[in-house]
Amino acid sequence: MFFDANRSIKALEQIANEKLTNVQNWLHANKLALNIKKSSFLIFYPVQQKLSFQVIISCNGEVFKQDHCIKYLGIMFDSHLNWKDHVKLVANKIKRDIGIISKIRLFVNETILINLYYTLIYPFLNYGITALGNTYSTALKPLLILQKRVLRLITFLEYREHTNPFFIKFNILKLQDLVSFNNALFVYNFSTGNLPNTFESFVTLIKNQHNYQTRLASKSSFALPKARTNYGKFRIRFAGAKVWNSIDENIKDVPSSSIFKSKLKKHLLNFYLSIIVYIYIYIYIYIYIYKIYI
Repeated sequence: MFFDANRSIKALEQIANEKLTNVQNWLHANKLALNIKKSSFLIFYPVQQKLSFQVIISCNGEVFKQDHCIKYLGIMFDSHLNWKDHVKLVANKIKRDIGIISKIRLFVNETILINLYYTLIYPFLNYGITALGNTYSTALKPLLILQKRVLRLITFLEYREHTNPFFIKFNILKLQDLVSFNNALFVYNFSTGNLPNTFESFVTLIKNQHNYQTRLASKSSFALPKARTNYGKFRIRFAGAKVWNSIDENIKDVPSSSIFKSKLKKHLLNFYLSIIVYIYIYIYIYIYIYKIYI
């Protein structure tokens, strides 16, 4: 697998064909062969943009098939990077495992069911989430619904009962918070120098950009890169820095990643508690008004 980027489709086609010629020469020199029927190519482009002409990628006179979605390392990459195909794939796998949990829940306790959640469900939700989790919330909504369904099965809740208390009880993050958690962890590893050298200039501290004593410059905050479109905002470079800047300083300055993960998870779970409080206040006010006017 190789990747190229260019604003011109024609130039991209030419570059790809030249690289494939070099690949074919190397394979021939080492007495190997490329199976064209099992190979394909994918062009990434915005959904609003249309390809101006038919791209032809060939090798040894044989033309490669163009796909709109391919599976690589267990992740479905689509042309528009909206991850809808991958969400469908993961949703089908989770539905299968939900059936297992629904049948066994009558015979085991909650501890075993939570262990089953982390064994059967959590790996599918967490795998590759730093890349594919930064997308539209509507694209991830099917997985969030399934995550809540699993929790309702484990706790024997009714369909419309709130799950926030049980996310807190079992120390489980909702899908959108799991995305934020992994984004923040990625930036923490960058700030502590635990990422490969490729990410050396990944983001820049605000205090290194200017000498003004601003509020953000006095903290360990990173400058948000310019992003004109949602594609730019969904990049880990932007999304990671944005989440990092919203975290309290006492969480950022911890000496180890294990402590950072523990504190950050507790910080995210506290939001669920505040939501529960707001719900109870709303219900109390509604009942109070109802008694006054009825």
